[in-house]
Amino acid sequence: MNYYRLEQVDVSGERTHSNVVTAVYQWGRIHLDVYPNPTNGNLWLAMEMPAEGAATWKVLDASGRIVRAGRSSVGVGMNQVEIDLGGWTRAAMWWN
Repeated sequence: MNYYRLEQVDVSGERTHSNVVTAVYQWGRIHLDVYPNPTNGNLWLAMEMPAEGAATWKVLDASGRIVRAGRSSVGVGMNQVEIDLGGWTRAAMWWN
């Protein structure tokens, strides 16, 4: 289970936070966990795969721009993919 909270920073520097929500991602036979969120460095994808192959991923910022994208080889069973987000300021991120 993942826990998420959005942080909004206004141009004045004022910060507001959304309520904390939970999410469990599971598509077909693939279970996916993304952590930590928020992050100030590396983001990890943990996924249990039914077959060997490749995982294609994208991390988007709040305006929909691609922050990072990649493709990682995965094997049968549990896999972890590390995504370096170093150099990016704290912001809301989405992935697909």
